Amino acid sequence: YQDKRIAGGYETVPTDDIHMKQIGFNKEWLHFIREFISPVTLKVFSGYYTKV
Repeated sequence: YQDKRIAGGYETVPTDDIHMKQIGFNKEWLHFIREFISPVTLKVFSGYYTKV
């Protein structure tokens, strides 16, 4: 499946999704990951540390 948004141009599984960078929400998405997802991940998966 050819996808102009992806480096290399091809995605292994064809999807019609929207990347946060495309709609100008990359900064907000990274904030959400750091504030909400990372803390839960650290508690649920012991030994896993995120660099986000």
